[in-house]
Amino acid sequence: MEESAATGEAVQPVLRRKAEELGAHLGESGGAVLLDVLERYGFEPGREERAVVLGNWPFHALARDHTETVCGMNLHLLRGVLRGLGECGYTATLAPGPGRCCVLLEPAA
Repeated sequence: MEESAATGEAVQPVLRRKAEELGAHLGESGGAVLLDVLERYGFEPGREERAVVLGNWPFHALARDHTETVCGMNLHLLRGVLRGLGECGYTATLAPGPGRCCVLLEPAA
């Protein structure tokens, strides 16, 4: 919000950029294995066929009232984690489902 106010850039692009930067940092400093990083930061990763689903996400309570903003931020955070890990085997996509995070990590095509 502060950067948005200081630069005049809209809040959404700033939030998404900052989320991706943070995710990249977490991936770079969190270890070399995707599931370990996700577990370390409380996402409770699991598998659905070849995809990685997240049973928990840090922003769950906020997502109920601010779904578009929070899910977009989470998508960019996880894209950053993938980038920070150098993980080319997965792609982060929005795919809300009951009882899990709105972001799904699917095998890259």
